This record gives sequence, C-alpha cells and structure tokens, in this order.
Amino acid sequence: MLVIPQESPHEARFYHWGLVPVWAKDPRIGSHLINARSETVAEKPIFKRLLQKHRCLVLADGFYEWDTKGPKKLRIG
Repeated sequence: MLVIPQESPHEARFYHWGLVPVWAKDPRIGSHLINARSETVAEKPIFKRLLQKHRCLVLADGFYEWDTKGPKKLRIG
C-alpha cells in the first residue's frame, strides 16, 4: 500500500496493510488488526499511541465496510 508517512511528508513509501503490536510474537497477527473505527480509535489502547505519534496519509481510490444483516455480511461502498 502506498503511504505518505508523517516523519517524511515529501515522499511516498510502500507498507504492508495491518498493525503488528509490540507484544505480538507472530507478525501474521497484523492481518487481523486492520480496522479502526474513527468513533473509538482514540480510546483503544492498541491505537491510541499510534494516533498521537505515528500518523500517515494512505493513498486510496475507494473503500468499503461490511454490514451484517442477520446471518449474512454485505459489502457496502
């Protein structure tokens, strides 16, 4: 994923999508921590420090969210 990091705002770099916490023994856990809701991101311990110190601009041309309707998940967006 192409990202412009806060620490070097004049260059774009490629990063893997996901978050690997410092306590994780297996880096594959990063694929499970990919969603942060804007309403609660500042309250969650895993995202709070990152929100304050390690921000970036993610270049994207679209997004979607899953919406659960009964037993089915629908893609919206």
